[in-house]
Amino acid sequence: MAEIKVGVSDWPGWVAWYVAEQKGFFKKHGADVKLVWFANYT
Repeated sequence: MAEIKVGVSDWPGWVAWYVAEQKGFFKKHGADVKLVWFANYT
């Protein structure tokens, strides 16, 4: 499976992605997810 990159920033709503990563949800379901930090979107 191809890697899925998810862009995140300091917006509080992105915390759910980190929780999912730390709890192993992506690996459990066979998803190769990489969280990529963006300081700003401009």
